[in-house]
Amino acid sequence: MRNFTLSAGNEHLFHISAPLYWLDLNAEDPQPKAFSLSSGFDASNFNPHGISYFLEDQDDYSEGAHLFVVNHPFQKSQVEIFEIDFEFNMLMHQKTIKDELLHHVNDVVAITPTSFYGTNDHYSDGTMLFEVLLPLKLSDVVFYNSTTTVIVKTGFGFANGISHQMESELPPLSNLDHVLVPLYVYVSDMKTSEIHVFRKNEDFTLEPERIIALNTHPDNIEVDRTTGDLWIGCSPELWKLVFAVDVISSEVLHIENASSLEPTVTSVYANNGSVLQGTSSAARHGHHLLLGTIIHRTMLCTLAE
Repeated sequence: MRNFTLSAGNEHLFHISAPLYWLDLNAEDPQPKAFSLSSGFDASNFNPHGISYFLEDQDDYSEGAHLFVVNHPFQKSQVEIFEIDFEFNMLMHQKTIKDELLHHVNDVVAITPTSFYGTNDHYSDGTMLFEVLLPLKLSDVVFYNSTTTVIVKTGFGFANGISHQMESELPPLSNLDHVLVPLYVYVSDMKTSEIHVFRKNEDFTLEPERIIALNTHPDNIEVDRTTGDLWIGCSPELWKLVFAVDVISSEVLHIENASSLEPTVTSVYANNGSVLQGTSSAARHGHHLLLGTIIHRTMLCTLAE
């Protein structure tokens, strides 16, 4: 079984078209490979942000691999769905989802080949600074069910990363023999320094389970498919992000037993910005830990035994 990590370029902050890469973490010397985009897709205004993937077969990536990408063309928000062809490093565009409820999408997590949860990190561009600095909670989580979008949870200060823990199965969907679906959904609130743990209901609404309070500001959440642990890129000093201070510090958290009553939170990496600035994501596979940043660079680390 091959394990891979997908990465979106961060140039979307400057509204410049950015590529998407994949990295085979089982390779002896992992090197990023850029995807090509299928003809007919407007790559000139492709500004990727949050990403997620869905595999129809967890053991075979040769077909049935789908990539969901938050896109910000012309400072708007929409979600693109691609089919992944790893043999030719190609993304074949399948669908663009636009909706008034997908107004400021930050991140998505794929649930089926055509449905997803997404976070809107703020309500409007005109009020964004006030939303960050004042005790306002206008951010939300939405669910797209292949045809329509609905709000499933409100009351976040700045809903950012979203991910899930796969633990149950659905009845057959269309041509799929079986589809794994999440039992838990995790949402990071960057402003309030919290990880919200939700139980997913059968109708895809979210039932609050608990909140994990942190001493840092969490960004994207990656779930280790082997252990269920959470790996989270964080920024210890939110004000530096808000006011674009030159040097932004970094931190990575590892949360074990996140869905239990007693989660264990460990800081596994911290830096004042001299090496890595503004860590936004952390993905683990084996002894590898891949760290991404908002506007800096990517770093591949080796975990201690």
